[in-house]
Amino acid sequence: MKSAGWILALLAATVVFYNIVVVKHFNEQQENEHPFAMFFSGGSNLKQVYTFEPPFTGFETLIIAMGVVGVVSILIGGTKHP
Repeated sequence: MKSAGWILALLAATVVFYNIVVVKHFNEQQENEHPFAMFFSGGSNLKQVYTFEPPFTGFETLIIAMGVVGVVSILIGGTKHP
């Protein structure tokens, strides 16, 4: 149970990192290097950014819940009964 908790927590952290850092950087790069493509496409060349700030989307809620379940699993799996 503890290893499943670690997997869930690390997966949630990876998704949050990817969406906050990598996708945001990609969109800024697209805006700076290809302004005409962004203008004529109406921004369809940009990736959707999940900010993990309220109000949360369904995807963000799922990822946050997955991280919480992972952390709780780590804490519960670490207790020893005599």
